[in-house]
Order: sequence, then C-alpha cells, then structure tokens
Amino acid sequence: MTTAIRIILVDDHSIIRIGLKQILGRSPDLDVVGDAGNCEAAVALAKELLPEIALVDVNLPDVDGLETALRIGAVSPATRVALLSGAFSDRILKRGVAIGIRGFILKMEDSNRLAEFVRDIHQGGFCWPDGVRSAGAEEVCSPASSAKSPVAALNPRERAMLVELARGASLKEAAKSLGVRFKVADHIKQALMKKLDLHDRVELARFAMREGLIG
Repeated sequence: MTTAIRIILVDDHSIIRIGLKQILGRSPDLDVVGDAGNCEAAVALAKELLPEIALVDVNLPDVDGLETALRIGAVSPATRVALLSGAFSDRILKRGVAIGIRGFILKMEDSNRLAEFVRDIHQGGFCWPDGVRSAGAEEVCSPASSAKSPVAALNPRERAMLVELARGASLKEAAKSLGVRFKVADHIKQALMKKLDLHDRVELARFAMREGLIG
C-alpha cells in the first residue's frame, strides 16, 4: 500500500483549517497530520512532524505566509509549501517563486481540485491559479525563470537566513527564527555569502531586495 502524503495546514481561522482537513480527508492517499494558526506553531509542527506538504495562508497574525514558508523550509527542507489566499498580487507571486514556493492556491478554488493540486506538488509539479495563467503572469514569475537566479543555488536554510539578515536581524535572532544553534547559524551565513559572493550585510540586503525576497 502506498504511504499517504503527510500534510500540515497553517491558517489563523480554525473554520478554514477544519474545512480543508475535511476536504483532504476524503482522499485516502492524503493525511493531514497537524494544523497551526500562526508561524511559530507552524514551524514547531514542521520540525516535529517533517510533513511532505504544508498549505500556508498568506495572511497570518504574527509573520506572513512567505516568511513562514521560509522558516518551515529551514527546519524541514523536504517540505514543499503552497500558499493559500483569496487573491495573489504580482509581488506575492514573484517573492513566492523566489523563495521556493511550490504552489499558489485560491481559497475559492473548486474543493474537488485541492487534492489534485497537493498530489501534483508532491510529485514535483507547480500549481498556478487559473487566473494567473490567463493573465500571462506565469511566464513573468515562472519557476524556470527563477532557476536562473543565484537564489536557486541556496538551500532552504540559506534562503531563510538571507531574508532574516537582510531584514536586519542579528545572527542570534536569525538562529532563533531558524531553530538552530548560534554556531550552526554562523555556518549557514558563511555558506550563503560564499555562494552569492557577497561580503557584508549591505550587499545581502541589496541582493535580497533585487531578487524580490524582501519588500
């Protein structure tokens, strides 16, 4: 028997989480193993359960869905993250692709398609809202285009560290956000700066802004 795909749900509205769990629960090959209402709880859950898929709301009360996705990736690199929202701006789409988001799912999407999206993402696919395809924005912020960026050479922890440092966090604060020890955080910092051939925080911040990793 094929092992079910392990999923966590992250949304600050419990009714949304309950609804998603019921929808996904109709499929025997999908298993919602946990849910959380904010970034901190989501990261702790991902670190403990190491899910294969995380469905994350863009708008969370403490940290937005994009940064939550980065932090999930830092503690569980194999987890593929898809963002949920009522609408996606070009900024969210471009930043999402830059940090390695694997799908963008509209909350008004047909519930019968949600399981298909999760399976596609699990198999290495990429999920775009239909409206994005029709508007031609897919080509502008496609995964293929993103792969040409130096960001593609970074692993999830390095991407998360880059964003933390670019936003002005100290290395101690970044280590706490990523859930790693200070020495590990310093190793991650040195590795990402070497890969990007950057030498100080100013260069890191400029790079992150240019790549759309921070606003």
